[in-house]
Amino acid sequence: MRNAHALRISFIQSSMMQNEELNITPIAHIRNGFIDKFGIPRQTIRDSHIESRIVFTPAYRAAEALRGIEGYSHLWLLWGFHNNRRMAWSPTVRPPRLGGNRRVGVFATRSPIRPNPIGLTAVRLLRVEKTGEGYVLVVAGADMQDGTPIYDIKPYIVYADAIPNACSGFVDEVDFPTLTVEWGNCIRLYLALNGKRFFVKTRVPLIKITRNDCIISHIRAKK
Repeated sequence: MRNAHALRISFIQSSMMQNEELNITPIAHIRNGFIDKFGIPRQTIRDSHIESRIVFTPAYRAAEALRGIEGYSHLWLLWGFHNNRRMAWSPTVRPPRLGGNRRVGVFATRSPIRPNPIGLTAVRLLRVEKTGEGYVLVVAGADMQDGTPIYDIKPYIVYADAIPNACSGFVDEVDFPTLTVEWGNCIRLYLALNGKRFFVKTRVPLIKITRNDCIISHIRAKK
């Protein structure tokens, strides 16, 4: 009887563990010009004008699923760090905002090295477009690499999500340096001709410019 009771408890515990596991499937993917993870803007909701497109997978392209979404100015995106090469997680990490010199708990940061590689981003909804791939959401402020899988989309609701007096831990303690970048006309034209039109807007005429004319000195960074 004792062995049977222990077996029954073991079976219940095993069933509970199975019920706690969650298999999720991407409902959409991000499309933008960030083909490499380096250079992706971080926490861009405040001042980003870079557009990204949310393209739904065929199984989730029902127009009814987006009914009423135009009424919201912002959306929450639940997504995955699909290019995270590091499999093992660490209980502490070194955030770049702290110069990489101080360790804090992983759950006190937004580090991509997590037990479950899940990201959360608030984006600004610009418009809904009808395309050959179904309805597409055009958003601004997505700090994600091109091709990033999106697992869920929820509306940002001011009364529930905005907390004016919230504290932000070490983020409030450290001033993050910013740079002002001035783009020369050559660089603007080069980017425009190479399909990077969402990065810069230029009115430079299509004049003949040699490679030697487009030197890196056209970009001057000021602290």
